[in-house]
Amino acid sequence: MPFDVFCVALLIAFAVWGAFRGFVRQFFGLLGFAGGILLARLAAPPFGEAFGADLHISAAVATAALAFIFFVVAEVAAKVTGRI
Repeated sequence: MPFDVFCVALLIAFAVWGAFRGFVRQFFGLLGFAGGILLARLAAPPFGEAFGADLHISAAVATAALAFIFFVVAEVAAKVTGRI
């Protein structure tokens, strides 16, 4: 009987720990997604115009490329932070 209680307590402890770790990873994943969209929306247009002029490509293409890059960087940063 005491062994069964110990096993159930251990099972509950691991379930709570796993749920917490999953919540943290999910939270940082959503934070990275929202942060990536926000960063791409706010930072890409000014940088896109500057890079477009420097690289001799249209500002729209440079803005789209930078928006994608900013989004991916924010996603990766959030995933790495969530795993720590």
